Amino acid sequence: MITHDSAEAILDNLRALVRRHREVSSTGSRQLSPGMLPDPLGALLSQLSAADSTRSTDLAEKLRVTVSTLSRQITHAESCGYIQRRPDPDDGRASLLSLTPLGVQTLVFHRRAQAQRLIDISTDGPKRTPSTSHVHSIDYDARPAQSPTRRTDRRCTIRSNHSPMQGHS
Repeated sequence: MITHDSAEAILDNLRALVRRHREVSSTGSRQLSPGMLPDPLGALLSQLSAADSTRSTDLAEKLRVTVSTLSRQITHAESCGYIQRRPDPDDGRASLLSLTPLGVQTLVFHRRAQAQRLIDISTDGPKRTPSTSHVHSIDYDARPAQSPTRRTDRRCTIRSNHSPMQGHS
């Protein structure tokens, strides 16, 4: 059984991790970390990676966005080649969404860039506070982000030495 003090300590740690995640994922950090996707696109690909395939209504609920908002994000991700739709075998009117191989590799690359960003800000970044000092000491094994290349559609840009389809060393 968990005690009240333990519950508070766990919640403090979770809050510290959420703050750190926001710092790592913030829009401004993409300028410093090549390879990161825009926040909504990264969240969409991450949610799709957690399931084999899912309906957009279920995905909207998980992402806490409206179906209309998600529809625009899905259209964008599909135009970038990151996701695909296929008919839902249980309901011919609905579609199931899943990541394409390019989407999977792009998400891996995005997560590596986020991990590198965390390493960078933990080493050179903001001052540590007592409540988050344990978060800064975590040792993350991640490959560094690479330098820029561009896809044809600038909205789908991943900055790297390699396209997400090429192998990583």
